[in-house]
Amino acid sequence: MDKRTAIAKVNENVGYRLLNGRNTSFANVNASKAVWWLNINPNKFKNDLHLLLVNETQDGLTWLKIEANAIPEPAKVFRIRGDNGAVDLGISCLPANYMLDVYSGSIGYNFSKYIVQEWSLDQLAQGHSSTAP
Repeated sequence: MDKRTAIAKVNENVGYRLLNGRNTSFANVNASKAVWWLNINPNKFKNDLHLLLVNETQDGLTWLKIEANAIPEPAKVFRIRGDNGAVDLGISCLPANYMLDVYSGSIGYNFSKYIVQEWSLDQLAQGHSSTAP
């Protein structure tokens, strides 16, 4: 699943155009590690930020919403890339560390409190509605 398709599926399930390319970051599980790897401009944390995490091997899509300024100083919480200044996240999909940022230099930030909805890919294909806002 790609970003455009994931955004369309979530918007279809909530019933209106909430997510778009500007307010949403997307990741599939990394092929070499069991993490969703994202590079996010720190300024994106100033507005509502949506993360769409696809795990096709476990047949699922997870939607996270980080409210505007919930993380006011991302550089104090997350690893920052030296080459482009982006927040460098590695969110684990393994049960033991599920939703933890496991990249070195981070503090193991837990993203589970931001989960809005989790779907199986079959549920999305069948058009099951979410009760999420």
